[in-house]
Amino acid sequence: WACWLDAVTFAFSATCIWFVRVGHVPPEEETSVSVVLRNLQAGAGFLFATPVLRSLFIVSVPVSLSFGLWNSLLLPYAIHVLRGTEFEYGIQEGLTSVGFVIGSLLLANIADRWRDGQWLVFGYLAMGVVGIAYGLAPNIGIAIGLVIFSGFFNAPAVLGRRLIVQRNTPRDFRGRVNSAFFVSRDVIFLAGMG
Repeated sequence: WACWLDAVTFAFSATCIWFVRVGHVPPEEETSVSVVLRNLQAGAGFLFATPVLRSLFIVSVPVSLSFGLWNSLLLPYAIHVLRGTEFEYGIQEGLTSVGFVIGSLLLANIADRWRDGQWLVFGYLAMGVVGIAYGLAPNIGIAIGLVIFSGFFNAPAVLGRRLIVQRNTPRDFRGRVNSAFFVSRDVIFLAGMG
């Protein structure tokens, strides 16, 4: 049933997208591997030349490493240490996203109360505390509740990171900077998983 439900959500999304009409946008340049690499290089150059973006990247390195490690350890920890089942692990993963959505919805009303860096620090620290509590959880039920909070506190960190990039990158350069940031972040994330 989970697969059928998942398929229905994709069909619903496809149906919604089917009715979206976007006018023709001519490409600025031909797409090739060398063009993609040039754009990544330009984005990385801007990222490292801008002090606040460089600082964000430096902070993101240990965070991405720890997220990779966290993700690779969740399943064996939930099953072998907390004596959960694969189903309970699946519930845990799904409710992490629910926590993120709830956190994002709440931020819509209060995001302007703090600066972007404050949201980033708050989110990272809160996720760290929740991670420690998860490691000390006595059973899978409490652990599932904790990962909801982990997802919830990921929302302010994502908001802060995105605002920092948007506010410190010219509009015509944001795609390149975001691509350079995300590619390097994902590589570091994979290193943490390794």
